[in-house]
Amino acid sequence: MTVRRGRQKVKKQAASTPRPPDPRKGEPLKVVDRRAEFARLSQLTPRNRQTERAFIKGKLEMIRNDPRLSDEEKARASARLKGRGGVSRNGVD
Repeated sequence: MTVRRGRQKVKKQAASTPRPPDPRKGEPLKVVDRRAEFARLSQLTPRNRQTERAFIKGKLEMIRNDPRLSDEEKARASARLKGRGGVSRNGVD
């Protein structure tokens, strides 16, 4: 299975891949999937629209200033980000 990370494809590590050792015990670290717990906690946290808009505006600025992206890639990335909502044409609601 491959996962897109940035502009490159990265092969997802198989479950049999050795895990890094715990520096305190020297044993392999236990990996736990906490996505469901994180999703539940995220729903309980009140949203701050102003902070969300500032975050998205910063991401748009980062896209605009990335010298590695072509104009087409910048336009596509900006459109995808704006398509998630909360952003007007000038980058702020």
